[in-house]
Amino acid sequence: MDIERQFSEAELRVVEAAIHEAENRSRAEIVIVATASSDGYDGAPWRGAAFGAVSFALAAGVASWFGGFWGGALWLTSALPTVCGAVLGYFLVDRIPALRRRFIAPETLDRRVHRRAAAAFLEHEVFATRDRSGVLLFLSLFEHRAVVLGDSGINALVHADEWRAVVADLCRRMGTGEVAAGLVKAVEACGELLDRRGLESRPDDRDELPNRVRLDHDHPRS
Repeated sequence: MDIERQFSEAELRVVEAAIHEAENRSRAEIVIVATASSDGYDGAPWRGAAFGAVSFALAAGVASWFGGFWGGALWLTSALPTVCGAVLGYFLVDRIPALRRRFIAPETLDRRVHRRAAAAFLEHEVFATRDRSGVLLFLSLFEHRAVVLGDSGINALVHADEWRAVVADLCRRMGTGEVAAGLVKAVEACGELLDRRGLESRPDDRDELPNRVRLDHDHPRS
């Protein structure tokens, strides 16, 4: 998945405008980082291969037992279907993202995305604000998952559980392909929440972190 193809220039400008508007309401600095995937998940195709091998072998065995196909040749009823199933299973899981996700445990997806979000917080220096008021909105498209991480100045006012509604709506929109619209709504919701929690702007506030959407291309390997 090419992360840059997921957003048009017009969509990026709309998201950046939403960040600017939300930041005008408080002294928070909202940073958006998007990545195609938080990990390579190299084990998923091999699990697909194992599933395909077993499924094809069972199907061939049942067909041979009840239908007498292939004249009882062992290599036709056992070895060939197993190999074909393994190859097909590996290929399909490797090439089809929706199928690949099904061969990865949900807790593994959660763990890898949270780990990548924590790394992005440091890589993009979300901590580099006067009042430690940075907020990272991280989304990983392959996993259909998002994470919100606040710096210490944010966490003192907003509990981590309060970001759940923002994350849930953004994940839902990722699943339906409305990524840019989901980001705009998420940024607006972040701005409203921060405003309610009293993180009001000050006369000497300035834009400390760029409002552009950061697109991460690389992911750590499994």
